[in-house]
Amino acid sequence: MSKTVVITGCSRGIGRALASHYISEGWNVIATARDVSKLAGLKAHQKLALDVTSEESIAAAAAAIGAATPVHLLINNAGIVEVGGIGTLTKKALMSQMDTNAIGPVLVTQALLGNLGVAAVPGAPAVIAHITSQMGSIQDNSSGNYYGYRGSKAALNAYSKSMAIDLKEKSIAVLLLHPGYVKTDMSPNGYISQQESVSGMAKTIAETLADGTLSKMGGFFNQVGATLPW
Repeated sequence: MSKTVVITGCSRGIGRALASHYISEGWNVIATARDVSKLAGLKAHQKLALDVTSEESIAAAAAAIGAATPVHLLINNAGIVEVGGIGTLTKKALMSQMDTNAIGPVLVTQALLGNLGVAAVPGAPAVIAHITSQMGSIQDNSSGNYYGYRGSKAALNAYSKSMAIDLKEKSIAVLLLHPGYVKTDMSPNGYISQQESVSGMAKTIAETLADGTLSKMGGFFNQVGATLPW
């Protein structure tokens, strides 16, 4: 039986590349985006409108998926970035990034926790993969700027560490994945292709799905599976 993956932020970039990868691997892909019309061309099992900053939208998407549907993999990919350093910051910009990049993934996960629980069995965990960023690493920050983005990704990392502890006994593994500096609309100067990034992250995810010991639980990894500093 095919496994099911839910992916947020599939309208473009890494999210769309992730959806295409799992479709090609034979998964039942539930692709989501704020504007479902932007999912045209994806041969997904299901396409849903989902704004991760709206609790109503999250609840509606969860209802459309259905409580009895097993979700073997949830990839929280939706994210935004705004350049901003000291002297140019606004509360609106800081909070919008926190809302999308940190709070959204937690609320989406919470809404689909029952589905992940249906899929998870001892020895064959369900997996939650949060697409984070090395820019959320406090130890690695040597260039400053990007306050809202860095802060929101650091918050996501902290939320995910707690989530990993809380969900381990349910056989639900939590991963934090940095995709690398990928060439997308958000980062046009990136030097890693979307395919290279996705293939590396998918390898780490596959290893975790097959790992009954949950050895990578709560880990922070880059696109080649190397551990990153907090």
